[in-house]
Amino acid sequence: MDISKIIHTRSKLYYGSLVLLSALNGVLSVSLLAFINSKIAGTAFVFDIKYDWLVFICLITSTFVINKVFQTYMIDLASSLSNEFEREILQKIRFADLHAFDRIGSSRILTAIGDVRALGDLHEIVLNLINACVILIGCFVYLVYKSMLTGLGVFLVIAVLFSFYMLRNHQIEKDLQRKRGFENDLYRYLDDLLKGFKEIRSSFVKNATIHEVFFKRNRTNRTEIVRKTHVKYMTNELFGTFSWYLVVGFVLFVSSFLGLTSSTSFLVTILFIMGPLGLLVSLIPLVTTVKIAISRLREFENILRENSDSETHSNSSIGAKQQYAELVIEQLSFQYKDEKGKATFSFGPVDLRIDSGEIVFIHGGNGSGKSTFINLLTGLYRNHSGKILLNGKEVKSDNYEFYSRHLSVVFSTPHLLSEYYENLDFESQQERLAYFTTMFEMDHIINIRDPASILKQNFSKGQLKRVALILALLEEKPLLVLDEWASEQDPEFRNYFYTKVIPYLKSLGKTLIVVTHDDSYFCCADRLIRFHDGRITSDRLSTEP
Repeated sequence: MDISKIIHTRSKLYYGSLVLLSALNGVLSVSLLAFINSKIAGTAFVFDIKYDWLVFICLITSTFVINKVFQTYMIDLASSLSNEFEREILQKIRFADLHAFDRIGSSRILTAIGDVRALGDLHEIVLNLINACVILIGCFVYLVYKSMLTGLGVFLVIAVLFSFYMLRNHQIEKDLQRKRGFENDLYRYLDDLLKGFKEIRSSFVKNATIHEVFFKRNRTNRTEIVRKTHVKYMTNELFGTFSWYLVVGFVLFVSSFLGLTSSTSFLVTILFIMGPLGLLVSLIPLVTTVKIAISRLREFENILRENSDSETHSNSSIGAKQQYAELVIEQLSFQYKDEKGKATFSFGPVDLRIDSGEIVFIHGGNGSGKSTFINLLTGLYRNHSGKILLNGKEVKSDNYEFYSRHLSVVFSTPHLLSEYYENLDFESQQERLAYFTTMFEMDHIINIRDPASILKQNFSKGQLKRVALILALLEEKPLLVLDEWASEQDPEFRNYFYTKVIPYLKSLGKTLIVVTHDDSYFCCADRLIRFHDGRITSDRLSTEP
């Protein structure tokens, strides 16, 4: 992640504007110093000017306007860059496979989001460095100055400026409260994305909706409020900085007019040097933070780039119902590797065909390859070789939408998302929802008149799996994958699931792939497939011995 290259890409005028700012700011700062020194010495400023106070005001106003315009430009650029970096991270997560996601870990993802936010200080660092350096140079060139601040008049000036500063700060606090609300929503969606990665990544509609609707809307609102807050903070800082010029103006004009006091060039020099030196010291922690953030983001981006699918998915035909004919797996294989690239476990090659309406049970011991098979089947892992064909069409990263519209999955540890990203219309599904809640003995827990409350309730593990299966059935997809679904159910309901629910789903024309260890119910399947050491060692009808 080359920051300078990205900035140049986003704004061709950036470096030219930077040079222009430095030149103009330098000229104006030196002019201010020269003007004040000439006023102290009682000499003419360049040439004899009758209304010298007007020149002073013009110099201050020009410097203020130039800084405000450019800093607003930098804030817009920084906000745009932060938004772009965040979008890129989320896009890469969107198309990352589960293996890459597990390697990265949710904590690193959250840290990367925080690092992106740290880049929001980039405009402040660049501009403050420029201003501090230019003023320091001007101070040393002209033996800068300081004016003595005296009496009640100076106190009143500062009090008025401070009161104005606090009034604006109060307004900023309100914007920060709104920003906090947007950030709370963001982390709620992030929690769904990270904890419910399997559910979202295996469904094209959920994947598209959470990114294109929820994240996009949140980013737009949050970027605007962040921009407004930065502009207000920047204006406050400018008033704070330029208030010293007003104090100097008071000393030069008002106090001298009243005969209160005068100032010396030496003191003026100290005054100007103290500010930029203090500013440079205060910038050191920010520079370090941004440097670390850029380094982390480079590392994070490299990992995601190596483990992301093609980002050419289409949003077309979302929600269209599909017919399932057959699923064919040919020479499918996958390898787990350690940090040195050495293979630690090999899956496959596997050949398999599952016809429409079949009830297929998958079983095997721990480490046999069942979970890897499910992750490959649901698109969470990218196969290293071989292929998956649905209805004769090969499933690839660029047409995963086609495959996903056929597939619903309930994983062994399902996560109930805070929003239903599948775009399901609960109102039109109330009758079916009522039927399924009764079938799964959840009618006394779920209020079908308020379907949204389903996503807000706390359930036991067994209840959570029942709710996840109900939601999957409402999607009306022909292929249903259940990963050890019955493991958290009590004995009575487990028996009910195998002897009543599975036959009912078969009567609906569903094709079921069920990972299970319940060998006493193997007779409920049409086929039994056993995995061992990453390969299929048995594929037989359930009626066969």
